[in-house]
Amino acid sequence: MPSVLPPENTAVLYSTADPKMLLRIIDGAEGPGLVSLDTLRQISAAVEQDLADRLHALEIGAISQSKLDAETQARVAALQALSKALTDEVSARTTSVSGEVTARANADTAEATARANADTAEATARAQAISALAARVKALEDKPALKFMRFSELTNANGIATITFKQPFASLLDIEVLDTWSGEQLVAGGILTSSVTGCTVQAMISRGTLLLTAGPFTKAGANVSVTVRAIGT
Repeated sequence: MPSVLPPENTAVLYSTADPKMLLRIIDGAEGPGLVSLDTLRQISAAVEQDLADRLHALEIGAISQSKLDAETQARVAALQALSKALTDEVSARTTSVSGEVTARANADTAEATARANADTAEATARAQAISALAARVKALEDKPALKFMRFSELTNANGIATITFKQPFASLLDIEVLDTWSGEQLVAGGILTSSVTGCTVQAMISRGTLLLTAGPFTKAGANVSVTVRAIGT
């Protein structure tokens, strides 16, 4: 941080001609907030150098002891004040940095927590969707497949065919007699009874010669092949 002291004040301090001026500036008498941390360090170095120079002057007899004592005491007081100002500044900045670090850490923690919660919610939603899909797939797999089967049998003398399913159904959904041909005659019929194991059919066959007093079909005789189609599971 650059110094904000006016050049003339800096010159006065560096020359140490007036130690009281140094104290007034440090204490804020020359305006609060004028002394930056870098400026305080510069002043401290200048005062220390001045003390060293005056001690040397005393050793070589260039200055009297009484004069040196008075000026030295003033500069020592200024240096002590300066040291306290430096300590307070460092402490304040440390506290500020610590607070900033804590705030950033809290913000980072909150952000990480929010992201973790969002990821968890997304993972949970996906897991639920996958579970639901798996349940649907299993239901389809467990559902019995439909079977479409045909069975044929010969009629007895009354034109009734008793058909036994070679592969019984667990559940019979539909059954019908299929139209077939016996030579040039059409064979049809109707279901009399049905179950998961078989059925009975009344077979009908078309007449060879149509009479005015009869319909086109009559009951089939013996040994006429009848075919049914059964649908079930």
